[in-house]
Amino acid sequence: MAMRWSGIFVLMGLAATGVKAVDLGTVAGCNATDAQFSGSVLWTGPAPVSAQDPGGNTILRMSFVKQADASVDVYFVQKRGPVNRYNGKTKTTDVLGSINADFSQNEYGLLGIATKKDFLTNPYVYLYYSFKESDNSLTCRLTRIKMTSDMTKLDMATEKVLIKFVRESVTWHTGGDMSFDDYGDLWVTIGDNQQTDKGPANTADLRGSILRIHPDESVAGYSIPVGNFGAYWQNYFTTKGNTALAAKYADTNVVKPQIYVKGTRNAYSMYVDPVRRWVTWGDVGPDQQKSSEEYNLVQAPVYAGWPYYAGQEDMGTIQIYGNTTAIKTGETKAAPTNQAGLGAVTLPPVTDPIYDKIEDCAMSGPIFRYDGANTNAGQFPPQMNRKWLLGDCSGSYGWHLITLNDSGTQIVTNTKIWATLTPKITTLVDAKQGPDGSMYVADYGKGTLNKYDYTGTCKDPTLALEQIPPSVVGKLPSRAAWLAFDSHSISISAQGEHHIDILNLQGRVVASLEGSGPESHALPKLPAAGIYHLHVRTAAGEVFAALPYIGR
Repeated sequence: MAMRWSGIFVLMGLAATGVKAVDLGTVAGCNATDAQFSGSVLWTGPAPVSAQDPGGNTILRMSFVKQADASVDVYFVQKRGPVNRYNGKTKTTDVLGSINADFSQNEYGLLGIATKKDFLTNPYVYLYYSFKESDNSLTCRLTRIKMTSDMTKLDMATEKVLIKFVRESVTWHTGGDMSFDDYGDLWVTIGDNQQTDKGPANTADLRGSILRIHPDESVAGYSIPVGNFGAYWQNYFTTKGNTALAAKYADTNVVKPQIYVKGTRNAYSMYVDPVRRWVTWGDVGPDQQKSSEEYNLVQAPVYAGWPYYAGQEDMGTIQIYGNTTAIKTGETKAAPTNQAGLGAVTLPPVTDPIYDKIEDCAMSGPIFRYDGANTNAGQFPPQMNRKWLLGDCSGSYGWHLITLNDSGTQIVTNTKIWATLTPKITTLVDAKQGPDGSMYVADYGKGTLNKYDYTGTCKDPTLALEQIPPSVVGKLPSRAAWLAFDSHSISISAQGEHHIDILNLQGRVVASLEGSGPESHALPKLPAAGIYHLHVRTAAGEVFAALPYIGR
């Protein structure tokens, strides 16, 4: 992370003395406060021997499997290679296996883990780790391993490497957070590997990116979802009349097809809203005492600006790690230039973070989701539904609860909460909401897996959890060259008749349109601002996509 390690063990939050509980609001006459939360330690492993301990075997990241009895198992990884499972029913932890990860550099090792919703019938564990090849070259691997038939161990003989790329022998900027959305797409953050001159602005390099792939049973083990970075910006430059540049973005040798976001420094923490697929991440900024710590939320592929911008700051001249040469930027946000010598030379306009600040190490937590049908008493209350949790690694920033507008484009409120939350976190590296509605946290500094429950009584049985409409289940929302839409209109360039359905997140059709293309339709008035599902059928094909609606 290239974190501010000095003082890293500062406790997260404020002293309890004299601190007043923060009011989280009232639902159905029931008031919730941030004092109504308590935590427990589920597992304790080794903490780092020192703040810069390259051999430390502490906890890094986790994923969840919900059992048929509604108990939640937590699959989590340790830096030196162990893959563990905390059994939510028996309250015990087993080692499932160990990965031969290379942890010779401080931040590298076994970095990430993800499990899919259908894990009980398709028991693959997805892992991201650094590796030393047989010729001693250094790589990073995205891999999957199947569980044994009795679900007690990783069957190491089944390991399949999905993606592998070369890394430099350096210490920091690994990324490594992973998550599946409800459509079966796997998202992975890749740090810039301290290669500011080679990776983050270079569209032909995976480093400094967030990837999106769709794991499957093909020879490669995955396919590329429609609408990733290259395809998205190909369409953009085509609409601008720049066909030559559009052709560059269509060339998978120039733009790696796995990329969804480009231009990150060290997106060490990420959350993907499983239905709306809003992608959030905390990007750890450079130590320049500027507003360069980033919290990002995007709904489409973007170039996030590094190494030319961090937060709102123009980096000016950047010193390359281990090199006396500097990159002269002089770039504009409207038309930055890739100076790496590989990939597309002209980059998309820089997308600013939704929120930036000075120093520490930005960490994105979940956007909480409340389910009125969930019987877990510890589920976080309806007052936190759709609220976004922010923190930082060192703890000096504390916990912040963010209210977003319905379209996810602006922060409405930013409230500091949990000044007295216990157990306190020393070094936050991963915070996720489990399928039971409680929150789980990996504390790197203490080497613990923690669980936090709501202890109040506020409930809302009428609030339904957002789900993928039944018509979309098993199908990927996607774009096509013949379809363009925004929050105001839908345009179809394909010849022949077409039919358009707009569905709410519970799968009910709220508006329909018919016509014969090419044709443009004004978006009809919908029940409320928010995210809907768009289903378009034409002779040229069928598309499912997320449709943002800002209201009328």
